Amino acid sequence: GACRRWRGFLIGHSAHNRDEVRAASEGGADFVTLSPVFPTESKPGAPALGIGAFAALAEESALPVFALGGVTARNASSCIAAGAFGVAVCGDILRADDPALAHAVYWRQCKDDLRALTICDTANELAAAECHALTGA
Repeated sequence: GACRRWRGFLIGHSAHNRDEVRAASEGGADFVTLSPVFPTESKPGAPALGIGAFAALAEESALPVFALGGVTARNASSCIAAGAFGVAVCGDILRADDPALAHAVYWRQCKDDLRALTICDTANELAAAECHALTGA
């Protein structure tokens, strides 16, 4: 169906487990970010779901699910194979010496496997990141 928009934006819901994925659908979200799929420096000590649990939750979801947390150009394809609609990337880009170049390389490596790629970029703190959905179109 058509996505609802609020002031021109899609409404996303951050989830970390089955109950939160269900709540996203029941609450009227347009998509879910499910995290962390892999260990990530941004959430030290947070247990990673792993690709198997991610796959099970993505399959159960009534909404498109983005993989988030520890996603890199090397493992993004495994997320898509596990049922992700797309991936969300922050750390792999932000930690690069040249984030603009890293973004370009990442996009070239991943664009054929992804329906959607969300890149978080920031001029200040990661917490202030603005996420922009990019599509291959």
